[in-house]
Amino acid sequence: MRQKLIHVKQVRVTDSRDATILKLTYRPTKVINDKVYDIRVETEILNPSLNIKEVEIKLIPVEYPHFITSYGMRKEDYLKVFPPEDVRTVRFIPSRVEREAFSTIFQNLKGGREYVISARLRDSLGKVVEKEVKTQYIRQFENLGKQLYEKGIIVSASYMPWNMKEIVGKYNLPDKPLLGLYDTFDDVVEWKHIDWAGYCGVNVFWIDLYGVERGVFLKMLNKEILVGGMWGPSPEYSRGTLIGLPEWAIDLKNLSNEELFLKDIEIFSQFSSHANYLKIHNRPAIFLYDAMALFREEASFNKAKSFFREKHGREAYFVSDTLPRIPTTPDDEYIKTLFKYKDLNSTDALTSWVGFMDNSRENRKYAENYDDYYEDHLRIWSNYTRSLNKEFVPTVIPGFYNGYSWGEQDQIPIARSPNLFYNRLLSALKYSENHIRIDTWNDFGEWTYIEPSVKEGFAYLSKLREVLLEFSSTSEGGRQP
Repeated sequence: MRQKLIHVKQVRVTDSRDATILKLTYRPTKVINDKVYDIRVETEILNPSLNIKEVEIKLIPVEYPHFITSYGMRKEDYLKVFPPEDVRTVRFIPSRVEREAFSTIFQNLKGGREYVISARLRDSLGKVVEKEVKTQYIRQFENLGKQLYEKGIIVSASYMPWNMKEIVGKYNLPDKPLLGLYDTFDDVVEWKHIDWAGYCGVNVFWIDLYGVERGVFLKMLNKEILVGGMWGPSPEYSRGTLIGLPEWAIDLKNLSNEELFLKDIEIFSQFSSHANYLKIHNRPAIFLYDAMALFREEASFNKAKSFFREKHGREAYFVSDTLPRIPTTPDDEYIKTLFKYKDLNSTDALTSWVGFMDNSRENRKYAENYDDYYEDHLRIWSNYTRSLNKEFVPTVIPGFYNGYSWGEQDQIPIARSPNLFYNRLLSALKYSENHIRIDTWNDFGEWTYIEPSVKEGFAYLSKLREVLLEFSSTSEGGRQP
């Protein structure tokens, strides 16, 4: 983490007899993979009366009781999220000079929080002068995700920018976030997610227009993770107007549909020049969720890409959720019919949503035996995608079931477990071009979360980290992100 040198405002001394803290700063002295282990604290005092008896510098770990009181985090989980750390104190006896500087190094910070740095002067009469500064959030974990990205390996995850009380809090779910029913607008929540994501190797969050509206998108951009825009069709799009296609089809040659699409994409383009906006092959990336519903899209895609060229200098890179679900193949007549109306020339990479799964009762056999078909589906559609000279981006899930949240009780659960997730990751990486997508980071409503939870803890992050460490040690990398 790059910590900025923070200065307390310089004080102009008007009473020559008053002791004053002129400066209080900190800077990292040991940083490994964005994790700050040691910091140097420096303070400078003015002691005109020469009566200061003691100078004290403290490092105080910040606590966050609102996670318990506001978000409902269990007390027993608090220490799992914010590792306990003692207040540290260093004392100095000043020399008999009017102006003097003191410094100390605090080593082996546990991190996972912010810290308050306090400088305090005590004079011979017991009078106290004190100044404080707060550090930025200091990571608990080293940033594996950044290391992978520097090797050309992208591990992206769909991120839900929700207030969990309004979403997860409504349903009787079998598990909940370890952080409690948090609001993603909370800076500490965001930093926790970024810290944990980096630990397990995730280096990109896809965030949608709702996240832009809530301010989460921009706040994440200004922290230490890459962010890509995630588009999805709203209810305002006209569907079923193209003869010969299903009722869910969105014709982008329909002027009102194109106008909506371009308006949505232009919003993301406003962020594309930001250093932390995801670039793939130096082009700002957009994940088009439910792009299978878009037809006759080439002209609209090209217009949308031009927004990014104006802002960033290069057109956008579209990762499109276009590939069909298990067990569909490119030889199916239904797919051939649909793809006659698909204009894929302006799509750069093909993927699907939530691990290519279809858990409807019509596909019960495939949902109940999902893992018997997953890798074969990867192979079939990776070959198809590469035959079009497009990049193939595998999608991986820890499990799936939306019966708890959306009430779709006729859906068949896709089995969920850390070991199944581990095996799915291994399969996905076999067919990846050094980019995999995880659906999702934190959708507890559909059972697709990998974020640490009350019942499963850090199990999914640990499995992901294990797989990626092995993959990165054998991968030649080479992608230019």
